[in-house]
Amino acid sequence: SKYWAHEAHLSDNEIMDFLMISREIGGHIVFPRGTRPAPTVNQARGGKKGYFDRFDVTLFAIKSWFECRRETRLSEAIEGSKKWFNRFRDFNHFISFFKLEMFLTPDGEVLDLVNSDLVQGKAVVLTTEQISIPQEHDEYRRFVENSNLLIKKRTKLLVYGTESLSSN
Repeated sequence: SKYWAHEAHLSDNEIMDFLMISREIGGHIVFPRGTRPAPTVNQARGGKKGYFDRFDVTLFAIKSWFECRRETRLSEAIEGSKKWFNRFRDFNHFISFFKLEMFLTPDGEVLDLVNSDLVQGKAVVLTTEQISIPQEHDEYRRFVENSNLLIKKRTKLLVYGTESLSSN
């Protein structure tokens, strides 16, 4: 979000560059509206009470739900949309249906977009419901670069059928 980017002292130009990529089709996913009184997935994942809109932590929570591992901040929202999520049978089908493979390691673990440096080839696995957002400019910039790299790949896959960044 613009708010958290400003908190990390990114310039308006840096934020606009990020938003131009994150608003491409690869930066969007459909979640159900849910049932009241449970919050929707989008409501539950936003802001300080959620995941600061971090998609990696959102995927970690969805994976945890599918694998019945533990409660997360999204559990109530996912349970409120249980019928919709159950249509996917398991996490792998969810990932495949929405073409989100690039957000995972080859072993199917969720990539940590804050601590990885995907531009340099360093992938870190998200192992906990790590709820934080980088506060320092360089850390937030790396988070943005990691996110944008994966969004670009997903956009290529959705539009052209390949996630290779070198293809047109």
